[in-house]
Amino acid sequence: MAYNARGIQLKIAGAWKRSAPIAVLPTVMVLLSVLMHLFPGVPAFVPIALYAATFFSVLAFTIYDYVHKVTHDMSYALCCPLSLSIFMNLFLSGIAHEISNSIAALLLSSNILYAFVVAAVAACIELSHRGGSQIGNLIVALLCVLMGYAVLLYILHPSTITSFVSTLRNLITPFCFFLLGAVLAERVTLDSFCDLVIALGFLVIAFGFVECFVFPDFWVKANIHDLWGLKGIKIPVSQPPSNFYSSETINGVHMRRMASLFADPVNLGAFLFCVFMAAWYRRRWFMVVLAVVSCALTVSKGALLGFLVWIFLYFLITSENVWVKRAALFSVFAIGIGFLGFSAVSSTGSVAAHMRGALGGLESIINNPFGYGCGNVGVLASLANNHAMRGVEESGFGVIAGEVGIIGVAVYAIFFIVTLRSGLEARDKRVKIMACTLLLAIFANIMFNEVALSPNSCGVYFSLLGVMLGDSLPHDEPEIRGAHFARSDW
Repeated sequence: MAYNARGIQLKIAGAWKRSAPIAVLPTVMVLLSVLMHLFPGVPAFVPIALYAATFFSVLAFTIYDYVHKVTHDMSYALCCPLSLSIFMNLFLSGIAHEISNSIAALLLSSNILYAFVVAAVAACIELSHRGGSQIGNLIVALLCVLMGYAVLLYILHPSTITSFVSTLRNLITPFCFFLLGAVLAERVTLDSFCDLVIALGFLVIAFGFVECFVFPDFWVKANIHDLWGLKGIKIPVSQPPSNFYSSETINGVHMRRMASLFADPVNLGAFLFCVFMAAWYRRRWFMVVLAVVSCALTVSKGALLGFLVWIFLYFLITSENVWVKRAALFSVFAIGIGFLGFSAVSSTGSVAAHMRGALGGLESIINNPFGYGCGNVGVLASLANNHAMRGVEESGFGVIAGEVGIIGVAVYAIFFIVTLRSGLEARDKRVKIMACTLLLAIFANIMFNEVALSPNSCGVYFSLLGVMLGDSLPHDEPEIRGAHFARSDW
């Protein structure tokens, strides 16, 4: 047995039995992908229909569990969207040659759809029965404001429906996944959730080593050319995408980056840092080392930024010596400046592009403080909208500022301030370090990287934060935050 934030006993032995949906979806996706590669003549609607049936069955299973208040830990519900992020590109590779970009965009949105539906159902039940939690109600309000304003701007500044849906999906991702974690917080133990993330991380890392060192042309043979073509990215038929190689050169050579099942080193790096944090929290030292090595092989700037945040916060919170804190700050600053200097002389300009994108967001607010609307700004929007602005590309902040203006920036600012304050209030130092590191790391990445807003990058971050900081307590009950999670006995 273990206890959640409210002291409710959950059957941890049953948690792994109830984790079957995490395996069901990937198993079906892998089998369908293999079958489509073996029998390319099968119409695409067949595997799509089978996938849809599996997806909605798992979704219904999750809602059933929540409504009927099962005593088993429901950590699987937080990892199902993650499993979709991990295996979706593999599934799509088998049918990419015969589906449209709109169908691909719909399938790629499965993870956010799962999170949104489960969170919405659970939030409605909480509101109707107990009034909801303070932080949960705030996130619902912020999400409604953001979505309502986005729809209003779509009416005023229309774009293609594909670009609108794709960019709106990214815009609401942090709120949906945080709310998912918050509403399930009383049905989840942080230990079991972290262990599931670590297990998925081990699977991804193991495949990543095979993909990077044994079969480096895996994704080329798996039809990544057609898959990336659906996303509007043109690559040579016999070569991997350019982002499979580092922008910085080492001894004059662009290093081949690990891509693993994500088929994208950027999303992979973000996930691997989250695996590192979960492993550090659970004291799984083998996985800590493995995650660090894998982040290096991924050559992820986002992961490096996360490590710098973690190092500084670790010594800031755990040490009583002011000189140790100053040394940590100086070290982090020196490493950051050193990397920027290295990138300036050995990179194709990736870091500079990210920084220009963030500055472009500020310029966009000055030029149009109310925003240009979802689907009209950024790299993702331009893939389905030839008239989209590209001046704020490569920056999540730039896209937020450009699409929904000061209203969107204000909503995100409130979200960040409230969650950071909650993280700093955690009594357990380990939880405080983890929560604040995840929050600062992902928001720093969002500031300089548009991809960081993708569910594939930030979904698991905000699910973890939701569990730790959003405890689903109603207004009239004593406040007990995720920092009070008891250590499980398994």
